[in-house]
Amino acid sequence: MRWHSAWERALAALILLGTLATPLVISWGGQDHFRLPKQLLLVALAIICTAVAAMGLVLRKLEWPLDLRLPLAIAAAGLGWGVVSGIASTNRALSIQALLWGASVAALFLVMAFALRVASVTMLAVALFIPGLINASLLLLQAFEIWNPWTFDAGMPRRLMRNALLGNPNDVGAYLGVLTLFAIALLLTTKRWPYALVAATTGAALVATETLTAIVALSAALIVMLIIRMPRIGVAVGVIAPLLVLTALLLYPATGVRVRALERSARAGMWGEVMSARLPAFVAAWEMFRDHPLLGVGPGCFKFHYMSYYAEIERRYPRLLVNAPKGTIFVQTHNDQLQLLAEIGLPGYLLVIAGIGVLAMRAFRRSRGVARLLAIPLATLVLVMMLASFSMQLAAPVWTCIVLGGGCLAWSDSDVA
Repeated sequence: MRWHSAWERALAALILLGTLATPLVISWGGQDHFRLPKQLLLVALAIICTAVAAMGLVLRKLEWPLDLRLPLAIAAAGLGWGVVSGIASTNRALSIQALLWGASVAALFLVMAFALRVASVTMLAVALFIPGLINASLLLLQAFEIWNPWTFDAGMPRRLMRNALLGNPNDVGAYLGVLTLFAIALLLTTKRWPYALVAATTGAALVATETLTAIVALSAALIVMLIIRMPRIGVAVGVIAPLLVLTALLLYPATGVRVRALERSARAGMWGEVMSARLPAFVAAWEMFRDHPLLGVGPGCFKFHYMSYYAEIERRYPRLLVNAPKGTIFVQTHNDQLQLLAEIGLPGYLLVIAGIGVLAMRAFRRSRGVARLLAIPLATLVLVMMLASFSMQLAAPVWTCIVLGGGCLAWSDSDVA
């Protein structure tokens, strides 16, 4: 086995530290107790890790692996295109903020793909599951009204009181969906019962969040995983799984109420309610893309242009806004794929999808191990979540996704947990 330098071990330690801390860090002061502290930590760790990696490469203490040249090229091209789009942006201040976030995520992903060659699957699993179980346990305590550390305004819907240490049940759902997928992949490859306990806990907490997007995304990813593991059975399950998932959602009281409400709204043509009141944001993002298909309106500039586009949509497509709430200002599209198209245009969007595709393709180069089983389902889960949420702009889900993606690129066929 190759001896690892102190530089490599330092990078791995930073990644494991971030994996432990990011889902747990909160602020007791200020208006944003949950999301902002995590985002600041992610950006800070990205700067530190990038600086350490750059110094190591310059001093020739580190050597960039040849098999990571393609991810590096795609990340560099994506960042370069984002800069070009930012230069053409109508609000460069917002674009600089968005570019800092995108560059931080891309840099961390590359560093993780390099540094996790030092860390075993077990080490990363421990770093992921400790904060995951803390958040899942807290959410279950909130869901069963046993204990809740936070005080909420009177009249707050019960679902919104299930926020664990992440601030919003949708944030928690996206985060727990990724962890549950990883736990199931480890269970299938190692047959070790503790991973079944982890999967059961995080999966139960995911259902308790009532986050339909994350539940559907995890279901799709598990079908893909089953097809990889047992192709014939997986295909059969893939055919009947949508009915099974729908039945399970209907039988569970909380999600059953939401699904039935969506069905009634669809029958009545109340598409604003069917789309969880997000239809104006979806249409606005699509119209921005149609007007700026090459460069987009600029990174981070969806919110800057939303109201002007909403006024135009209200005039041109009034039927689309029937039963949709008026006066709501969307800061995010709630659809990462549409927001990418709107903000950085088609070339930028395709580069992001290519980056996810590199992760999926890596599975075809593995003969066994958790990386082969996890890579394509993880890419599937990310793509599905991006269709109806902005989870890729939230630190805890993003860190969990990229650290597992980096692990899939780093681990060898022989790596087990």
